[in-house]
Amino acid sequence: MSYKPFQYLKCSSSGISTTNTQSKLPLTQNAGGSLFTVSNDSITINGDGVYAISATVQLQSTVQRLQATVKVFVNGVYDGVERGGSYIRNAGTAYDYWSIDFYTLKNLSENDTIEFYINSVQGASYGGSGTTSYSVNSAGNEFIIERR
Repeated sequence: MSYKPFQYLKCSSSGISTTNTQSKLPLTQNAGGSLFTVSNDSITINGDGVYAISATVQLQSTVQRLQATVKVFVNGVYDGVERGGSYIRNAGTAYDYWSIDFYTLKNLSENDTIEFYINSVQGASYGGSGTTSYSVNSAGNEFIIERR
């Protein structure tokens, strides 16, 4: 039996602000080897395999009942599964932030690219209409990709 060394990538995301839109999360590599190439807002896989993808993304909003998710795109195509979820109650006395956490497995090939998008669920506050403004905090965001 041959030993396959553990290979991983750890990225963070700087803060962004958005209103009623799906926004790509910028990425910065913090650790990891040559199996991954990080270019501002996308990750390129440099080897075939099964990859575990996990993340924590922290949101903040003054909007009441904001709901948001993270979407994973592979090679520019949304895989159709919204991951994690948030519900910022923010009724004036409650917290105005929430973390979205998720974990998924993907079969990926060499040169596949991965991108992460943040998206409000309804484009406005839950049960209402109007503008939903929120931001991704500049600290506490973490994306980890592990080759299995």
